[in-house]
Amino acid sequence: MTWVYFLKRKSDVSHILLNFTNMIRNQFGVNIKGFRTNNARDNFNQILSPYFEKEGIIHQLSYVNTPQQNGLVERKNRHLLETTRALPFQHQVPKNYWGEAVLTSTYLINQIPSRVIGFKSPLNYLSEFFLKNNFCSKIPPRIFGCHLCSHS
Repeated sequence: MTWVYFLKRKSDVSHILLNFTNMIRNQFGVNIKGFRTNNARDNFNQILSPYFEKEGIIHQLSYVNTPQQNGLVERKNRHLLETTRALPFQHQVPKNYWGEAVLTSTYLINQIPSRVIGFKSPLNYLSEFFLKNNFCSKIPPRIFGCHLCSHS
């Protein structure tokens, strides 16, 4: 399952990550066990390092300028960006809608069946473990860039 958060400042990472770990704990009843970062220590020294210690979260650091150490994350990022680039390209959507295109791509990726998880969508796979929550969106699908705002 993929979640995307937009940041205005790098310093927002701590706040977003604390909220994300709380959401995972509350919605799914599980704790995050590990977290890997690209050695950007400025966000982790003051707030997140003590939080990780207190919660028992293992913080793994990759070496500087070695994206190959984060292969899974790099592939996910590439998949997300390739999907996002395809949406506006196909429909001539202005670049100021980039954020919405990224969110739409994330939504689509979470809905598309994956060979890795037995040809189930990440959303369906996750919901099998957490049946109490209703993750399925009731919003009807639309073509990205569609000018129609309402539907009857």
